[in-house]
Amino acid sequence: MSERTTTRAGALRRLGLLLGGAGVGAAGGFAARSNAGSTEAAAGDGATRLRLRAPQLAYVDPDATPTSFLQIPSRLVGAAKLTDGTGRMSGAFTGLRMPAGDGGLELHTFTLDGGTLMGMGPVSGPDFSIVGGTGQFIGAAGAYTMEHRAASAGGDGSADFVIDIARGEHSWH
Repeated sequence: MSERTTTRAGALRRLGLLLGGAGVGAAGGFAARSNAGSTEAAAGDGATRLRLRAPQLAYVDPDATPTSFLQIPSRLVGAAKLTDGTGRMSGAFTGLRMPAGDGGLELHTFTLDGGTLMGMGPVSGPDFSIVGGTGQFIGAAGAYTMEHRAASAGGDGSADFVIDIARGEHSWH
């Protein structure tokens, strides 16, 4: 797990963004209309691939205080700006790590031009599932990987995301 300095208000605001975009509907041509990240056709299945980078991503315990450092956190919250392959700002990422099962669950929100993608997977990642979207990403499905080079583990703090959005014809509502 990584480190990050943040305020409680900022963490709660990001958590609200994460939980606020839970609507899903019928899939459409969302990938072709998106300006988020560098877009390319993915191999084989008609999916669209987005490559995004968080130049600086760290997770922090939003309840931490100088006297609570011995307590195990109930959750960790992370947030970062996202860039595309050229370094242009493309949106924002928020993440929530919480205990669940044998290791924990991560919930992710990618706030991009024209909509939001939501994903989830095990804390031990790197593989995650797209579980829905809003705006241009309504009905989104697919998968993505996250390579996080956490500063607390000797990395530079950056994270790379390769997102494959499947095109579907199913109604999810």
